[in-house]
Amino acid sequence: MIWLAAIMFGVSALFTLAGVRQLREKGYLFNNAWIWASASQRKAMDESPDVKSQYYRQSGTVLLTLAVGWLFIGLYVLLENSSMMIISTSCMTSAAVYAVASTSRIEKNEKRREENDKNS
Repeated sequence: MIWLAAIMFGVSALFTLAGVRQLREKGYLFNNAWIWASASQRKAMDESPDVKSQYYRQSGTVLLTLAVGWLFIGLYVLLENSSMMIISTSCMTSAAVYAVASTSRIEKNEKRREENDKNS
């Protein structure tokens, strides 16, 4: 089972690396809003660095939370301690809740910004 734990720790390390790069706003933006956006929407996001920065921050936070979850899965496999799985499940759930809540907040802020731009 040590090899399985090593795989879990490796996955955690990859999520950590990707999360840190996202928080530093480097590399590809791993965010559904960016991935599914049309070319014109991406151009608009590029022109508004604040919006793109929020998506990078969201992605980085989610990836790092998932990294912690995978770390605890690896500890669960290694130590066979059920409390590690409870912590891991909590991390994974909180990452999902945060992703949905922060997406809603970002979209709300975008609409407000667009309305303010129209009124100016």
